Amino acid sequence: MTTSQSCSSITTIEQPYGNVTTRCIPGWHRRPLPDIAIPFNSDKGKHLFREALLTDGLHGYFSLAETFHTQAEPSYCGPGTLSMVLNSLNIDPGHIWKGNWRFFDENTLRTCDKRKSKDNPLENILEQGITFEEFLYLTECNGASIIPYLASNTTLEQFRSAILVACTRRLDDIRLVCCYNRSTLQQTGTGHFSPIAGYHLQEDLVLILDVARFKYPCKPSKSNNNSKKESSTTVPYGPRPWPIFGNLLQLGYRPYETLYRWSKMSKYGNIFRLQLGSQMVVVLNSPSIIREALHDHGEVFGGRPYLHMIHETLHGKGVISAPYGREFHEHKNFLIKSFNRFGRRRRSSLENGCLDQVRFVAEKIREKQSSPFRIGNMLSQIACNNICTLTFGRYFETMNMNNLFEKINENFNQTATIACFNFLPFTRKFRKNIFNNVHDCNRVIKKLVGERETNFDNEFITNIVDAYLDEMNQHRQRSTYFSKENLDSLVQDLFVAGTETISNTLHWAIFYIVAHPHVQKY
Repeated sequence: MTTSQSCSSITTIEQPYGNVTTRCIPGWHRRPLPDIAIPFNSDKGKHLFREALLTDGLHGYFSLAETFHTQAEPSYCGPGTLSMVLNSLNIDPGHIWKGNWRFFDENTLRTCDKRKSKDNPLENILEQGITFEEFLYLTECNGASIIPYLASNTTLEQFRSAILVACTRRLDDIRLVCCYNRSTLQQTGTGHFSPIAGYHLQEDLVLILDVARFKYPCKPSKSNNNSKKESSTTVPYGPRPWPIFGNLLQLGYRPYETLYRWSKMSKYGNIFRLQLGSQMVVVLNSPSIIREALHDHGEVFGGRPYLHMIHETLHGKGVISAPYGREFHEHKNFLIKSFNRFGRRRRSSLENGCLDQVRFVAEKIREKQSSPFRIGNMLSQIACNNICTLTFGRYFETMNMNNLFEKINENFNQTATIACFNFLPFTRKFRKNIFNNVHDCNRVIKKLVGERETNFDNEFITNIVDAYLDEMNQHRQRSTYFSKENLDSLVQDLFVAGTETISNTLHWAIFYIVAHPHVQKY
């Protein structure tokens, strides 16, 4: 660091093409990182980055790195951070930056807040800086939705949960911005905005992309810097993990029995963590502890883990893979309303369809009862027709859906292989046919949804796709979570969750009835 007091000399530097004389101008040239921060370009920083990359902790990094931006003014940390985030989300500002290009920087941000001039929303920020409330206004006015978390009513666990959603899940439309006091990181200055781009779960470190690069470089920092050492290491380890596989091979053929046996060991107890390949999981083995976590702290643990195959299918949209929050709740409420509208009403079209399918299968069974036969395909047809009727209003025979359901069933039959994708990322390279099936299914679903959209009639709504399109049209003028991408994923939710699962349940039910004929008397 060079200060104005020690910067008053004239220095002559010998160069091959002549001497260069420089005069040191009073001011500061960057700041040294405090001891609690790890330099990003150090050997340890590179090692942590490599580990976080291998454990899927840097999904938010690359989009932000593509648009990494240094704030234009010393007080522009908020606008500089916001412009970088908006560009990383690929949001079109709708007006010219320079030349013919539309791009966000601090001076192209617009505001819809009446307390500020529309043409120059930053006129007071240049002198006074930006408040948290003003940052929220600017975010929403420039085309992004925002979920604010205040430190006063947010626990450390909730903060970590938000970090995990933004950094460890392959969601292309979520970024995490942190407004913090630099003094908590032993840095000079006070309030500051910067995005968090990565998370190292084992070390409980976040990667801050500091937009004040003239002052501090980006650096990994502890997610909790309070004097109390409260971090994820408070959860005790289970058995010692092996390289690459972690504890996977130690679980045996009946993992639930192994986990229960470990919980009875005094050195582990009812709460311990395991390393399953690249993923760390926490095991809860007591009804009271499970209730405390999932009921008493439901908001904290309401999210879903990142499952690679689910994300490849649904892309973090819909319901199954959507992050816990407003978007998830809006789509869950829409589905509940739609089920009541099209499925649960007495003598609904769905119920009539189910009864027709039961009669059809019963007749087929009577025809084949004199010789052995497989009932699986018949039951799959019941499930498929139910989902198709609920979603598109037609049976699948009229839509040539056989190929779609064959691919869904083929992937369900390889569930064990798909599970490896979550814990051993290198296995994803060896089963390309599974991903090809997913992409084929995506194309079929999008084509069917596109056909419904082309023939949409808001006076004749008979299925979930029509109802969703109607919701989109009603809310087209204001920002909502109803979009074409979410509709495609929602339809796939229904097919993935409602076909093979239903047919398997019916298959097992009939198997048990056949194995225990006395039950048929009732």
